[in-house]
Amino acid sequence: MSKQFANSEKQQAELQAKLRQQEHDYVTAQAQLKQANADLQKLQGRWKTDRLDEPSQRPTS
Repeated sequence: MSKQFANSEKQQAELQAKLRQQEHDYVTAQAQLKQANADLQKLQGRWKTDRLDEPSQRPTS
């Protein structure tokens, strides 16, 4: 019985370590996604600005 308990504790510790790693990976992925979105918005802003700088793309009003 104590061997089963030891195995159970070992499995629980392994699962907790795996969960911590997955949580870390999730937080890292969220930060990378946030940065990618910020970079994309910056590029989209530059693209709009560059297109408006072209005479043929200026709004006519």
